[in-house]
Amino acid sequence: MLDSILLEACNPELNIWRFYRITFGQDLFGSWIVELSYGRIGSRGRSRTILAENETQAMSIVEKCLKKDNQHRSVSGQVIKLSNYLENGKEIQIRFWH
Repeated sequence: MLDSILLEACNPELNIWRFYRITFGQDLFGSWIVELSYGRIGSRGRSRTILAENETQAMSIVEKCLKKDNQHRSVSGQVIKLSNYLENGKEIQIRFWH
């Protein structure tokens, strides 16, 4: 089962509509994967898949991606929505608006 984290940055005044999704877990063959998807909200965007040797390495990759994304994101707005960690879909959504 794959888990995912979705980050969105929105600023209508500056025409900023970005998303960044990190999906991680084991695929059907038992391999650990981390998939990064990013781009403009409403577009297909770009994606990249990274194979990890085990769960520990996969979580390390996720942490590095979140730290890297945080460095590039200059958020002067506020967090307006942090949805609950869903048991069925296991997705965390964070939205930034300015």
